[in-house]
Amino acid sequence: MASLSPAEIEYENRVRKQKASNSKKNKRAYLLVDPRKPKRPINGYLRFNDAARADPAKFNLTLSTEPARQGIIANQRLFAEKWRTMSDEEKRPFVAEAEQELAKYEIQLAEYKRERGTDTEHNIDVSTSFRFCYFINHEPTWFIV
Repeated sequence: MASLSPAEIEYENRVRKQKASNSKKNKRAYLLVDPRKPKRPINGYLRFNDAARADPAKFNLTLSTEPARQGIIANQRLFAEKWRTMSDEEKRPFVAEAEQELAKYEIQLAEYKRERGTDTEHNIDVSTSFRFCYFINHEPTWFIV
């Protein structure tokens, strides 16, 4: 999958969606993900969750010792309640860090989209819609509409 170009990934995803929609059974289309696409950063609440899980005493929290799933659910409720009761001043470090990461992500995403705009390997514009892809002499030939 890493060797596929963005245009090929987009084409493959369109084919997979079409096959899933043509199926008589309600099948889910498993789409490819471009490994070069930047990952979206976590928000302030999830950053607080990570910090509270790492050091609960810092936030005056006592974590549940219930087994497996019940303990996780109880702890999540505890974190959510603490987040709701925190003032904006207490939330500020988590939210500010999330905003900085989001700004970096938006720059990386814009750069990724700019690079992805044209596929240099096949010299085609990704924004256009694909109709056919034939392989002639082991080389893809794209017919764009």
